[in-house]
Amino acid sequence: GRTGRIGARQQAFSMVAVDEFGDVIFSLINYARYLKINPESALERTNKKFIKRFKYIEESAKNEGKVINELTLDQMEAFWNKAKNIT
Repeated sequence: GRTGRIGARQQAFSMVAVDEFGDVIFSLINYARYLKINPESALERTNKKFIKRFKYIEESAKNEGKVINELTLDQMEAFWNKAKNIT
């Protein structure tokens, strides 16, 4: 019935979206190489920055006697922005 058609459409859209996203990533990697940037190194640096900032949020929450899942989105964003200025 109708539910099956909607599910099939969503699945087809999802597959197209995955393909398109893969194309975007491929294009960004090629552009990075054109700019003489090692894309793997750039991603590793970004991952390290993210981890440092996330740890800062966890520590900030702990300093307030909370765990991270007790923070509001506004509190997390405020800590994230502070972390960006530090890292």
